[in-house]
Formats: sequence, structure tokens, C-alpha cells
Amino acid sequence: MWMFRILFISWIFSLVSFSAVAKTIEIKSENFIFIGDVREADGRSLILELEQYRQAILQIVGVKNAKAEAVPVLIYAVRNTKELKLLTGRTDIGGVYKSTIDGPVFILNAQSGFKRGKRARYIALHEYTHHLLAAYTTGRFPLWFNEGLADYYATFEVTKDGNLVLGEAYKPYGSALSQRTWIPTNVIINSVNSYPSDNVSKRSNRASVSNFFYAQSWLAVHYFKTNKQEGAKLVKYLQLLNSGKSSIPAFTQAFGQTPEQYHSVFQRYFRANKFITITIKPNTDVRKHDFVLRHIEKGEAVFHQAEAMRFFSSESVSTAKIEAQYSMAARYLGETPWILAARADLASWENDYVKATNFLRRALDLAPNDTAVLRTAGMVLAYKNQKPETSNLAELNQAEGYLNRVLEVNPNDKGAEHYLDIVMFTLSMR
Repeated sequence: MWMFRILFISWIFSLVSFSAVAKTIEIKSENFIFIGDVREADGRSLILELEQYRQAILQIVGVKNAKAEAVPVLIYAVRNTKELKLLTGRTDIGGVYKSTIDGPVFILNAQSGFKRGKRARYIALHEYTHHLLAAYTTGRFPLWFNEGLADYYATFEVTKDGNLVLGEAYKPYGSALSQRTWIPTNVIINSVNSYPSDNVSKRSNRASVSNFFYAQSWLAVHYFKTNKQEGAKLVKYLQLLNSGKSSIPAFTQAFGQTPEQYHSVFQRYFRANKFITITIKPNTDVRKHDFVLRHIEKGEAVFHQAEAMRFFSSESVSTAKIEAQYSMAARYLGETPWILAARADLASWENDYVKATNFLRRALDLAPNDTAVLRTAGMVLAYKNQKPETSNLAELNQAEGYLNRVLEVNPNDKGAEHYLDIVMFTLSMR
């Protein structure tokens, strides 16, 4: 799904454990797993809101009897900007998100908590919107609409009587939109596959262009969502775009005016400062969700650090550094099947399949029926034998067996489905 942003994070991670590890907690709900050194109330608050938000958005897009996430969404929380910089090399963000084959993963700065109005909360809701729309909608969404809609939905709140409210003005965009000069609206509407800032070389200018892009995209979506006639034109525009028409001609045909002509429309809408909210009565009570909370000891916290490093790996982090973090975890926990499976994955990154298969054999001896271990075993053997001319039939059959066992337990496991497709394609080409 090309229209949905995938953020790849450069990790700068020293081999130390989170401070105050004894306070690290894990909170599990039906669709999320939260891990972080935060107050229990803050963690519960975020998970509750995400569960409520998921329920609200799926109702809005018309999904009935929605199933739980095939793989729960992982959320790692750091305590402050210093720790966020240590992990991402950045201090200008409240958190980051990455979509993987095995599901979405977040890292959020929990320094100011996750209450309404906090940046980390907004980022979590915004990015999770992308995940939900990718999973439950079809068709081609231009980037400006995709980002603007995620911002529009992320203002979500639940009232005391359990109703859902959308469409509050997002105050951080007020500064950009108060400027006399905006990005031309035709540039915004023409942002279908890439961001306007992608073509800006200077970092400071790139940040400014990005801020205007998000602010103007949010404003345009807000205008269309709160005006029925304009909303109908938006539907027509998206239909034309999906039929193959370019964005600017599709917009002009659907709205009867060019994007340049709409520039002043959006500016007047902002200056009027009358942002209408929408209240939705949920089909079921969104205030009721169950949680399981437990405290994590040092060894498991170190293991989760290693997992986070592996999930958000990039060229700036050596495989050896991640491997060393797993070694540290093993000193506390022993060689668990999950550490061994992760090491097999790391070895496959270096095309060291002798080491990878050795780790897998040991992991399977310890946990022959564990779906995470089986999925990793199937994945490693699938990639090892991806070239039909050099593939090993016995190993392909092994991989097929492992992945089918995962799918017997969870038929919606997207990672297992993906790796099984690779195996079946290779078998068909032999």
C-alpha cells in the first residue's frame, strides 16, 4: 500500500538498560502491548484511548464485527527527550512509528504523559490511523488527504457520556496557518506520492515546508469533512483519482475550480475560526476495555531493548551491536527460544545461514510449538532458499510446514502469510 508512510528510524543505541528498570511495566489489552518506564496510570490511559480510538475509527469507516489485530501493536515508551535522542538521534519529535510485516511498532516519548493535547498521544493516534485505513479500506488515497485525515481523526476524544467527538481545531497548526504566505494549494493537492519537503535540500527549510504541508492538509480535510456538498465533491475527486486521472485535473473536474482558486477558500475558512466538531454515538460502550498489567524485571527489559533495536534497525546500527544487546539479555534470562530465534534472524541479515539454522534448531528444541519461533524459522528458511536454482527442497518443505502451523493457530498472521507466499512461489519456480 504505497500511499501509507513507512518511517525507517536510524538507531543510536548504547548497550545500557533503561534507567529505573525495576519500574518498567507491560500492559496488554486486546490489540496493544505497551512497554515502558512510566506511571501505571499513564500507560493505562494511552492503551484505553487507543482501544477506544480503534473502535471509533472502525465504526466511522463502516467495519462491522471487526476482528482483533492479528499481531498486537507494540508500543515502547521512553522517559524523556534524552532517551528518545539516544534511540532515534532526534529531539524534534514526540515519537516515531514503523510498519513491519509482523505488525506496527511505536516508540513514544512519555516525558509529559499521554493526556489530551500532548504530542506523543497525538502521534500515536495519527500513525495508528494510517495502519487502520491501510488494513480496512481500499483504493488510492493521495498523500495530502491521507495525512490530513489522520490529523483530523487524531483530535478524537470521548465525552463523559461515552460519545465520540471529532474535528477539534489542532492548535499547533495555528502558527503556520496564521502566516500570510502558505504553500500554493496546487502543490498540496499534487502531493500524491511524495511530500513537498522531499525536494527541499536545506534542513531548516525542509522542516518549514513539512509543517505547512501538514497544517494545510489538515485544514483542507477539515473543510471538506464539515461541509456536505464539498464532501461529496471530495468523494468524486477520489473516484477520479482511482480511475487513473492525475490529481490536479481530477480536483478541478470534481470541485469545478482549480486548487489555486481554493487557496483563498481555505484561507477564509481558517480566518473564520469556526471549526465544527462532529459527535458520534458509538454502537457499543467505548469506555469498557480490559487490561493485564505486570512489572518487568531487568533481564526482560534488556531483552525488549534488543527487540526494539531489531525492529527499528537501519544502516547506522551494526548487527553486532544488536547481537551484543541480546547477549546481555541472555546473561539475565539464559538462552531463551526467543533470544535464539532473534539471533537467527540477525544471522540471516548477514547471510550467515549456517549460524542462523543452528540458532533455529536450538530454539525449536526448546519451544517446538511456539508461533513466534516457528514464524522466524519459516522466514529464515524462506529467504535462504529464495532463489529457485539454488534452493533446497527439504528446507522449503520445512518452511512450509512451520508457517502452516503458525496459520493453524492464527489464520490472520500476516507475517506468516507473506513468508509462505515466498515459499510457495519458490516451489512453483523449481
